[in-house]
Amino acid sequence: MKITFVQFLFYPDFSAVAQLLGDLTTYLAKQGHEVTVVCGTSRYSGDGKKAARFAQSYKGVKIIRFPTFNFGKGNFVFRLLDYSSYYFLVFWYVLFSGRQDLIVSMTSPPLIGFVVVMAGLFKRVRIAQYIEDLYPDILFDLGLVRKPWLARRLHSVGRKTLNLSDRIIVIGDYMKEKIQKRYLIRNEKIKIMENWAGVSSVISSDKTGNPRPLFDPDPFLLLYSGNMGLAHDFTQFGRFVKNMKGIADISYRFVGGGERTPEVKRIFEEAGERRVEFTGYTSREEHKRVLAKASVYLIAQRFESVGDILPSKIYSYLAGAKPLLFFGPQASEIGDLILREDIGFVVEKKSDIAEAVEYLLLLKEESDYYNSVSNRVFRLFSRAGSFDSRKSVIRQVFYG
Repeated sequence: MKITFVQFLFYPDFSAVAQLLGDLTTYLAKQGHEVTVVCGTSRYSGDGKKAARFAQSYKGVKIIRFPTFNFGKGNFVFRLLDYSSYYFLVFWYVLFSGRQDLIVSMTSPPLIGFVVVMAGLFKRVRIAQYIEDLYPDILFDLGLVRKPWLARRLHSVGRKTLNLSDRIIVIGDYMKEKIQKRYLIRNEKIKIMENWAGVSSVISSDKTGNPRPLFDPDPFLLLYSGNMGLAHDFTQFGRFVKNMKGIADISYRFVGGGERTPEVKRIFEEAGERRVEFTGYTSREEHKRVLAKASVYLIAQRFESVGDILPSKIYSYLAGAKPLLFFGPQASEIGDLILREDIGFVVEKKSDIAEAVEYLLLLKEESDYYNSVSNRVFRLFSRAGSFDSRKSVIRQVFYG
């Protein structure tokens, strides 16, 4: 098949969406398909100038890289200017590119799927929407769009995009349920393909099939990796840091960035907690080393964003085979996973904080318990993390 993916961010960008798409497209290319990615030049988390000069292929995947202004994430106007030329060029590419069997529109930048669908009306090609972030719904749910007339217009755009598409791919049950309720899309049109990382586990296993190395309490490092954005909830995190301050031999590390980074830094400053390090995004290889050094992985999500997003850092965390501490709702993809598989703790409200501290102390002081949780994470990833284990799902989603 000739399959084209449309997404603004792609290799060599360090962002999670770029890396996840790289995993999927290279897998499809290895299966013998002719895969193309239509992306832009960006320096959001990589090197825009380097990306512009990069060879127009990646592990068997052809890259069409449209030039953009590269103003970055400074403000809304800069983002809009970056995206404007990309929207226009994607429209013309879809309209005048040669025969294709399937065009898959991702959700970066927002509403790019509408551009792809409109261009696709003029030629006979199947179009799928692959939804990593549910736009425009997330704008409503997070209170970023409050004007009723604008909300109605954006909702109309979203409804047309989904109804005119041949297939809708989502990354979880909560997202599927929200789309069905809000847009009245029939069940058989929506396919779920979980966003498991297409890489091997961060750590190796021993002869018994369990991960190694295992427990290493010195230091006991709590790691947050990835975006700290508007959809991530740190409301309870400040209280948690204050409650943890008296515990010896622990430290924190935040790798990544985002709009809420200054807020997270203030949490540590106000608590007087200095055992913390903030660094920028890293390459995939360096990220593996960062994950391997951590003892517990931190993750956060706002209640309002459930069904709109699923923080992609969860998949690299699972590859790291360490316990998870989730600041967010139990009724969510991540909350469900942690509670069902018994691989961590969920902090949903203020009253959960004391128990969360006790849970971390148990992990820190009882190596057997820590190892048992790590083993469960490792087995979960081994069971579901590879593309080979999801062959039937991928076949149904892309070839069916």
